[in-house]
Amino acid sequence: MKCCTKLPEAKSTAQERDAIIHGDVRLLSEALRRLHEYAQRVCKSGSGAVESGVMYNAPYIGFYFRCDRAETLTPPLHEDVETIKQAWMNEIDADLGLTIARSVARLHGGHLTVEYGAEKTLTLTLWLPVGENEPQKSEALSG
Repeated sequence: MKCCTKLPEAKSTAQERDAIIHGDVRLLSEALRRLHEYAQRVCKSGSGAVESGVMYNAPYIGFYFRCDRAETLTPPLHEDVETIKQAWMNEIDADLGLTIARSVARLHGGHLTVEYGAEKTLTLTLWLPVGENEPQKSEALSG
């Protein structure tokens, strides 16, 4: 079976920083892939582009995926902040990709944030704690 849909390209606005994140590369890679796929799935802009990047907010580093004109959960405007927050938590729990990303973030001491702006701009950010800048010593090499 051939796929006839071309996936939108991701654009990156990453800035270089000296920061080390300790964690399981396979799990982190899977979490980022799932966030990117979710952003692509809900992105309804003409280009379908998903912007990605890295931001630093001590003591965390955030890997984000942003798209304009996202078609996803629209919380009622008249509701209070806690109700809107709960609606987003339900959205995360209902989507397997977001659930996995949140679990991987928690496993590494981080968290997942979902921001949905008035302009239907969706930003998913996987926040991970920055580790020590010292290289890890291997017991196999130290003796």
